[in-house]
Amino acid sequence: MRKRKENREKERGMRKRVEKRRGKERKGRKEEEKEKGKRREEKRKGRKEEEKEKGKRKEKGEKKRKKKRGELKRGDEKGKSRE
Repeated sequence: MRKRKENREKERGMRKRVEKRRGKERKGRKEEEKEKGKRREEKRKGRKEEEKEKGKRKEKGEKKRKKKRGELKRGDEKGKSRE
């Protein structure tokens, strides 16, 4: 009887240890996922900003080209269009 009780206690202790380890692993994985998500967001923000800058540069270039050709009127330079 004593042997069975000791074995049961031993198993219980092992189970507790295993559960504790699994919990730590789970927690570690969650933190890793959070960090990955943050990195993804930063990359996405960086790409959006680059696209905005590209767009601005393109608009400037187009305005300069039109100005050289004489297609722009005075009001168009400041963003106002005349018809």
